[in-house]
Amino acid sequence: MIGKKLKKIADNLPLTSRELAKEMNVSTATLYSIYKKEHVDTKYLERFCEIAGIDFSQITGFSIEEKKQTEIVLEKQNEELKKENEELKKQNSFLSKEVQGIKKELSDMKDRFISFQEMAFQEIALYKKKLDVEVGKHKASSNKKATLSEEQRMMYKLNFSTER
Repeated sequence: MIGKKLKKIADNLPLTSRELAKEMNVSTATLYSIYKKEHVDTKYLERFCEIAGIDFSQITGFSIEEKKQTEIVLEKQNEELKKENEELKKQNSFLSKEVQGIKKELSDMKDRFISFQEMAFQEIALYKKKLDVEVGKHKASSNKKATLSEEQRMMYKLNFSTER
């Protein structure tokens, strides 16, 4: 952790924390927060190395030039990622609109289905009523036939008994 390395080096300097912070143009609180960081801004590292009289690579493992080149590469990658992010936002917006359109179509289809379903239930109820009426007529007709048959049998019995 770079912050810890800086703290070890600072402890061996002939400056107090307040004096070092003043030389770095930061507050004492900022200096202490730098000591806790894993990654420290290059401008703070460069200034610290200047004050401590050490080479940048002693702290980071690589030179200031390598650090700057890395930062340039990272900045380019960051810009590419920003562009990609913008493109993804556009695609997301387009897809969101597509999804909304599909949801609307599904809602309309559901409404039409419910309407057709209600019409089908009404048709079924109408046919059921007609069927009930027809069944009722058939029963009445069957009962009349049974009644007539019964009357005919009675007449036959009467006729048969009077003939003897």
